[in-house]
Amino acid sequence: FPVTIGAMNGCVGDTVNVPVMIQMGSGVGVSAITMAINYDPSKLQCISAVSSLNSSLNTGFLSNCVAFGNATQFRVAWFNLNPVTISGPMFNIQFKILSGGSHSLTWDLASPGNCEYADEFADVISNTQWNNGSITSNAENTIAMTGSSGLNVQAIPLGTPLSNIMYQTTGATGISVWGLPNGVTGVWSSNTVTISGTPTQVGVYPYTVKMTGGCTGNNDSVMGSITVFAGSG
Repeated sequence: FPVTIGAMNGCVGDTVNVPVMIQMGSGVGVSAITMAINYDPSKLQCISAVSSLNSSLNTGFLSNCVAFGNATQFRVAWFNLNPVTISGPMFNIQFKILSGGSHSLTWDLASPGNCEYADEFADVISNTQWNNGSITSNAENTIAMTGSSGLNVQAIPLGTPLSNIMYQTTGATGISVWGLPNGVTGVWSSNTVTISGTPTQVGVYPYTVKMTGGCTGNNDSVMGSITVFAGSG
């Protein structure tokens, strides 16, 4: 029967729940489980406690994050004299993402006894298929001005249309814009922000465009300024 670590996505700094699932065959029951999953501690921070533990494993379940030989592992041990059959989620492993990229979660099949299922007679159940998993850190949001440089700072006479200010975004699912003068709007479509319109008020208007959704990084917002003065220029 297959035992599978899920593949999850998140942002640097997120704590993600990685499911471990099993599909036991008909008539198969287990009384003992050992698991050892390798991970890179420079990229992932392991949390010893699991979440969403299957109720069949409530009694006698132990988990921790430890160094084992030259590896760092998330380890599980469980024992119960009354065998259980599980088809579906067993539990979620919790990892905090420390760096970008794709990070492997692999079963330690090389060390005897580290990944085994046994019945109530302590006989190891054969033909288990161990499927590895991963955590992928999504790229951070970016926003950059497009078109002519310098348009993010404009000074125009009252009643004169603004030269369109445009920004290209990646990763975001939306934007928030504030600080614009009346008559000027910021619209986000197809990953492009367009600030346009004709100001109806005199004044100095520092504005901010901030992305929403996706993975917040160091380039998640931009600022500019629109000065509207009386007269014809």
